[in-house]
Amino acid sequence: MLESIFKTLTSLVTLQAIIFSLLFILNRKKNNALILLGIFLLAYVGTNILWMLKVTLPSFFHTIRYLPIVFSYGIVPLFFIYTKNVLGRLNKKDFWHLTPALLEFALGFVFLLFPKLGDEFYGIGNKPVLVISMVIIPPVYNAIYAVFTILFIRKQQKIIPNYFTEVEKRRVNWIIITCLIFSLDYVIELVSSIVQLNTDWDLYIYLYEVITTGFIVYWVSIYGLTQKSLLIEFNQIDNIEEINELSLHAALNENTPISEASIQTGVDENYEKIVTFFKETKVYKNKEISLFMVADLLQKP
Repeated sequence: MLESIFKTLTSLVTLQAIIFSLLFILNRKKNNALILLGIFLLAYVGTNILWMLKVTLPSFFHTIRYLPIVFSYGIVPLFFIYTKNVLGRLNKKDFWHLTPALLEFALGFVFLLFPKLGDEFYGIGNKPVLVISMVIIPPVYNAIYAVFTILFIRKQQKIIPNYFTEVEKRRVNWIIITCLIFSLDYVIELVSSIVQLNTDWDLYIYLYEVITTGFIVYWVSIYGLTQKSLLIEFNQIDNIEEINELSLHAALNENTPISEASIQTGVDENYEKIVTFFKETKVYKNKEISLFMVADLLQKP
């Protein structure tokens, strides 16, 4: 009974993850955040995909049993990269966080080409190494990355505490909650894996894992259908000091003196312009408005 429930749930969860990941990766707007979320979902159910191949196509699975689609070291790092993309802080160097996952992929690819080498590596004689590298380290590694992601978000919130709109705050809070779920899930996974090594509770533990996997897949998929990249352009903040320096440099290089009266006149004009703008547009009634959006609207003729 439990085994049939496990098989049914695993199939449903895996198919849902594959469908939603393809929807996100192939989205018409080419939204990079959605594409990263889709890749994350595929990586997250890599183990399940191999299991489904083993159950439904055993002879075919035997030839591709080392198919490198299991990324034990790339789940939460992928979500961290997704987070940086959503916050507008993603750089090319951030993809170095996926180095352990790429090494894991390379090792799997070698075993795919040379299955006998893989059989020797996963043999009983290598059990201590396998327990450490596949059972203990991955959940700890991913839990640490989940905490690291939360700390990164908190840092951004401290840098620009007043620049998030209410909608953006909800999106950021969703990411934080998701990372907390990851942390709890991987801690429990570590404990359950250790228990599994010393008991015969395999089926119960597998059932728990597929339920938690289904919850996370559902949680991420539903959000992915409605998510949008944050409107915050952090690069503007990074360049403020540079712009101010350039403006000051230009002013100092001009031969015409700047009088105190002209400065005050400019301030008064800008003040009137801002007051008139808010009176005419009533933009302050929009819950999604941010300082960057106001600044952009003020610059338009």
